[in-house]
Amino acid sequence: MSEKSEEACGPAGDSTRAVMACVKSLEEELATAQDKFLRLAADVDNFKKRSAQEGDRRATAQKSGFMRELLPVIDNLERALTVDPSASPDGSVSSN
Repeated sequence: MSEKSEEACGPAGDSTRAVMACVKSLEEELATAQDKFLRLAADVDNFKKRSAQEGDRRATAQKSGFMRELLPVIDNLERALTVDPSASPDGSVSSN
């Protein structure tokens, strides 16, 4: 109970009007606490979504970077596979 609620509620044995004021004060305090809770819950949910999106972006960037690094290697392997193994390095064809 907050100081505001304690002031409104006062000691036991108060009149009906004082009890109603106490109830109203507690209801307002509850509504404020519920509002704060809902806002914090939404903030946590948004943070989780942003974190997941950022993780996806990082993974995509890393995959893209890896593919760019791998592309020249694949090109070189493809060129190596197209070379005739019976050809000599100087360009002449060797006879077996």
